[in-house]
Amino acid sequence: MRESKGAIFNTDPVALVDADTVRMLKERAELSESGRFRLCLHESTDDSIQDMVIAERKGAYCRPHRHPGRESSLYIIEGATLVIVFDEKGAVLQRAEMGAIGSGKPFCIRFAPDVWHMDFTISASAVFREVLAGPNANGEALMHAAWSPEFGDAEGIRAFLRRIGVSPDGADETE
Repeated sequence: MRESKGAIFNTDPVALVDADTVRMLKERAELSESGRFRLCLHESTDDSIQDMVIAERKGAYCRPHRHPGRESSLYIIEGATLVIVFDEKGAVLQRAEMGAIGSGKPFCIRFAPDVWHMDFTISASAVFREVLAGPNANGEALMHAAWSPEFGDAEGIRAFLRRIGVSPDGADETE
């Protein structure tokens, strides 16, 4: 395994994810400034498939983004998250509360290329698998929305979350 900021990259020909791995990812997310930590099952950002297991603590801000020209999908392993889809100007188009298999909630979502979206963990923590087409060596697989606050802008993030109906503490305010 090779580590970089916020992630561990697999370097083995076979990558296994078990309960201990999930526990470690959740612990690392809890300590992370971003509230997220990921295990990249792919070896390199140059790989044609970017396959990740991501742990996120409740209320962590995932800035709205899209994957230019690339499809992507999320599969919930543990916990619950709210997925929000936006139009080009930042208006909410769709909301989906998702949970692991057996929760009674959808556990998988697929995005066509260029769909603006974000996830927001509403349980104590969530663990999910994200898969998208690579490569992503220069960050080209991810574009943040200019209409969304940047990481570190605490007041801007709080105001944005309230605007889209999400409490900064992780509660869905539309219900």
